[in-house]
Amino acid sequence: MAITCPKCNKDDLVQKVSAIVLSGQSSGTFSGPSGGVASAGGKVVVAGGYTTLSGTSVTAIAKLLSKPIEPQIYKTKGTAIFLGIFMIVGGILSLWLTILEDMIFPFCLGAFGLIFGPFLFFMAPRMAKQDAKKNEEEEQTWKRKISMWNAAYYCFRDDLVFDPNTGETWPPQSFSNFLGN
Repeated sequence: MAITCPKCNKDDLVQKVSAIVLSGQSSGTFSGPSGGVASAGGKVVVAGGYTTLSGTSVTAIAKLLSKPIEPQIYKTKGTAIFLGIFMIVGGILSLWLTILEDMIFPFCLGAFGLIFGPFLFFMAPRMAKQDAKKNEEEEQTWKRKISMWNAAYYCFRDDLVFDPNTGETWPPQSFSNFLGN
């Protein structure tokens, strides 16, 4: 059974959003001789040489209907442990310098490092739990978005994105906002 547009009730110009995005992207490379003419201050210069050019092209509609962005993975536990080690080692070295030079500034740095370094070690498991919770929430949100994106169709005649399962419709300009891109 063909999917029809909810506005015009036709299927001849209806295409799946994922197919539009995939077919609307291209990339390539050109290598070979090149030349050009430039003029400045009334003088004309002719130049030539060998060049390599590469690039990517995306159609306007493919850009509007782009796939939802995958979520960032949060991993602060490793950073907390690294900073904790750095602060403890720095604290020990600063206190050692205080003993050798009898200076107050290294003593303050050393005390700071030896107090807050272990604190970061104790906080690392809690940070890991918070990261896991946030990662799980963002993963669930992304799965919902990608499911909606995969179900969506576009009617070229009516310039309309729609979900044939729910009947929801969107102009292509607001579809990525709806998905949260």
